[in-house]
Amino acid sequence: MKTRSFLLAVLTAWSATSAFAAGLEFEVVNDHTNLLYGVGEEATFTVTVRERGQQACDNKERLATKGMVDVVVDNFGPAVQASNRVDLAKGNPFTVKGRLAEPGFLRLSLKAK
Repeated sequence: MKTRSFLLAVLTAWSATSAFAAGLEFEVVNDHTNLLYGVGEEATFTVTVRERGQQACDNKERLATKGMVDVVVDNFGPAVQASNRVDLAKGNPFTVKGRLAEPGFLRLSLKAK
């Protein structure tokens, strides 16, 4: 029987509040729709940041083009796998990757600046 690791994208309350205050919305899409991965298998999260309340017009998304997003990937504990700052002027959407060496949970936290 293959051991499975359950990975979950979570926007913490603090992160969601910071995005609201900055006038931004996060959309996180995972490369596995069921969020289940084998131990050691890489998870890829695609993050799209939109201006809050803006509707797409002429089939074009209202992507945020300015601002910074602090990104942290951890295991809901001390094992931080990635921590960086993304400049939305340089790319939106962007991808974040992580993996676990043992069964558990992987958390993606985003904070708008």
